[in-house]
Amino acid sequence: MVENKQSIVSLLERGDNKINAIIGNNSSGKTTLLKELRQKSKKISFLNEDFNHYLKTEKLYLDQEIKLYIFNELNILDSNEEIILSSLSISQRKKIALALALSGDSKLILLDEPFLFLEPKDIKKTLRIIRYLKNKKQKTIFLVSVNPNYPYLIADDIIVINNQKIIFNGTKEEFFTHKDDFINKKIVLPSTTNFIHEVQKAKEIKLGNIDNNNDLIKAIYQNTKYWSEVVKWVGFL
Repeated sequence: MVENKQSIVSLLERGDNKINAIIGNNSSGKTTLLKELRQKSKKISFLNEDFNHYLKTEKLYLDQEIKLYIFNELNILDSNEEIILSSLSISQRKKIALALALSGDSKLILLDEPFLFLEPKDIKKTLRIIRYLKNKKQKTIFLVSVNPNYPYLIADDIIVINNQKIIFNGTKEEFFTHKDDFINKKIVLPSTTNFIHEVQKAKEIKLGNIDNNNDLIKAIYQNTKYWSEVVKWVGFL
């Protein structure tokens, strides 16, 4: 059980109609929190790490309009014929499971490692789909990823978990102001956040919260002549 400063109900209320990224190291309690959110909600779409199980056993209630949009975006053939899962690659199976989870007619979507096994082009498409569901369909999304860079790009709010405790829940701007605390706790953070921290520490450059790599590079270039610092960290972005 995740120790929470807020009740699960209030966590859902704060996260309503937002993309909520749950960040934390391995075994910190991210998946446990998703399960607790699931228990408090009557109607949800939930994709966990065992997506093959999801494909075989979940009784699905789909929004056909959303399903058509997502299947087109991810280039999945929408066929009435039964798909033989054993004939598909793990990446193809994951893409279908993800598409079905995102096509659910529920308002709340819980995603545990949605980007795992996907090809880079499909990760970009999935990020775009999640934005669409929040902005156009007023969905509420909570997502966990071992790579915090992906959810950070699209998140409205960040939830940080450490040792089975929620230690932060707020906007990206608020998250950025606490970055030094998270770094001291050795929590895995988005690469742009780490990069800004290192540049500020090395050259005392003032940079605000930036989640786009291109904007980050421009800001550093405009604020310092030490371009070699960017080259040093470019592999980190």
